[in-house]
Amino acid sequence: MTLVALLVTLCSTLLGHPTVRWVDHPAASFLGGDGTRTRLVDASRPGLVATEEWARDETIGILSSGPEAFGYWTNVAGVDPLSVGFARRTTTVTGDGAPSRTDVLMTIETDGVRTTVVQGAGPALVFSPGVLTLVADVAPGRRWTSAGVARTFADGRLSAPSPYEADHVAAAAADPGFRDRGCLDVVESERVGGASPRRSVSTWCPGQGVVASDDGSSRLRTGIVSPTPPGEDDTDFDWSTAERLAWATLPVSHIGLSLVNQSPVAPPGVLPDGTLVFANRIDRDLVAVRAQRTAEPSLWRARPGGGITTAATLGTVTVAVTSERRVVAYGPDGQWLWTTPVTDIGRVPPQAFAGGVLVSTIDGVVQLLDRNDGTVRWRYRTPGELRLAPVVASGALIVADQSGQLARVDADGREVWSVGHTKPLQVAVAGDTVVVSPHAGSLVSAFRFDDGGPAWQLRPDSALTDILAIDGVLVSRSSDDVQGLDPSTGDVLWRRPLVALGIAGGGNRLLVVSDSGLTILEPATGRTLVERPHGLGALSRTSFFVSSGGGRLVVSTSGKAAVGSLP
Repeated sequence: MTLVALLVTLCSTLLGHPTVRWVDHPAASFLGGDGTRTRLVDASRPGLVATEEWARDETIGILSSGPEAFGYWTNVAGVDPLSVGFARRTTTVTGDGAPSRTDVLMTIETDGVRTTVVQGAGPALVFSPGVLTLVADVAPGRRWTSAGVARTFADGRLSAPSPYEADHVAAAAADPGFRDRGCLDVVESERVGGASPRRSVSTWCPGQGVVASDDGSSRLRTGIVSPTPPGEDDTDFDWSTAERLAWATLPVSHIGLSLVNQSPVAPPGVLPDGTLVFANRIDRDLVAVRAQRTAEPSLWRARPGGGITTAATLGTVTVAVTSERRVVAYGPDGQWLWTTPVTDIGRVPPQAFAGGVLVSTIDGVVQLLDRNDGTVRWRYRTPGELRLAPVVASGALIVADQSGQLARVDADGREVWSVGHTKPLQVAVAGDTVVVSPHAGSLVSAFRFDDGGPAWQLRPDSALTDILAIDGVLVSRSSDDVQGLDPSTGDVLWRRPLVALGIAGGGNRLLVVSDSGLTILEPATGRTLVERPHGLGALSRTSFFVSSGGGRLVVSTSGKAAVGSLP
């Protein structure tokens, strides 16, 4: 199957065409479940931690997250990719120099589980047919052999084939703790071409995957270990540089011949080095992309488990909220940091607050998690659903739920005041004033930040879609203009006839996004500082996001990203 044919098939699959079912045999039961994670340690190498994470899929959609060798495997697979199930096993090693990762693509076929692609730091190894890692009827005493050809893959090319042979034998796990759980030790001896045989022992446990391994260079087994604390958090973008940014519009899906395809559920994260992290709805993966790289644009991928309902990158930490009601955090190299259960799914991207991670779920719970290990510092509950992000202002939160309650919550989770109001559409805090634009109707109300008392009300000419507080000015957009308001009175300070599709900003700069391009305004006066095209097409016809981080400002769709950075 050519890559072009695979792209067509992939699109058909993702659009809802029938999928295959996983083959049901004993071998498949030893694979980790979707989103399963295990930490392993080497007692002889203190500080070294390996994390195993599994992704399971019934369709070839799993290939769209990379690495590229996974897609090229279909050209030499020797099996119909639509007739097998898939598993991805990702091992990330930290604490022993620079982080390293290995992605392994496995197929679940009638004769067992086969390893088809191994992508480490160097060229990938692509096997055809795949190495029979677990025979279908695997059990203690079972022996089996597989053979075929192996090719290396690098820079978009497959090498000439070399023969391979692999011998396996299974036994009950030598470790009593593993043996009592029905685990197996599988000894593998593999030879590729004229190379010396490579011998390894892996302990496989039902539903968990590999829980121990010995390849001669390291002896790993599951262990209790604290996650490596992430680097210092730096989520702020210096908006005063906005008019000096140099912009480039780059593809983020199907870069070159890449199968990488984005279907974001939230604004992409921006890591300090400029890497974009997409939280995707269709393939259910977090995918880190360096759009400038055409040969291997996806740097890493991770499967939080279930569907991703929202996500955010806060400095060096990427946090995903899943349909399984979990918050899963990853470091800048895709290494798993921690997992914390929550009471419901989230629609609001996590936020940085008080040195921690603020997570809001639709059942009305706001909780602050420790950034290093995910432990809960405090919880605050509202009477209604939460579909708006709490507003961070002066070291406190303004929380507005769908029942109409508006509350100020301090950094320790204590409620300072709450007032009843109508169902909100947008909330902003400018100075000592909290402004609420209603979900229905056009009466905008303001409250005092200190005690929640009423400040003023305003009925604008047309309903306000967005409101932001920037540089002491309340900025809003309607269907045909952008305007600046005095937050203390609601009086109009300036008005610009701009058909804005979205606004964002901070410090003393305002970004206006339209079909024609990007405009940077001065919030205090509405004066235009710079205008430029974005190269993203008609944004009024598609979803787009604005995000920032790592000294970069990004406006993106599922296919392209306009990235602004200092020259």
